[in-house]
Amino acid sequence: AAGSGTVSRTFSIQNCGNRDLTLSTVTVSGPHAADFTVIVQPKTTLVQFETTTFQVRFTPGGVDTRSAVLSFTSNDPDENPFSFAITGGGTTAAQAL
Repeated sequence: AAGSGTVSRTFSIQNCGNRDLTLSTVTVSGPHAADFTVIVQPKTTLVQFETTTFQVRFTPGGVDTRSAVLSFTSNDPDENPFSFAITGGGTTAAQAL
């Protein structure tokens, strides 16, 4: 059974380097990738100290813990690609009386 409780979260990326930072689109992979959708992609080029955001919507496909990995590539030589795990929990839908 699918879970309920759709939620969106915003994530920030800041260029702390001394040259332009070039980013790819954010991709989702992992066991429950279909439960997570990038609904707003980050800017593709950030100048020094510039920040961009991206948004991910979680729509649980089950009532257990759901997990995936968010990833993007960049021209940062020591953090390319950049990936991190994301989890969410589905809840059972409220039943009408």
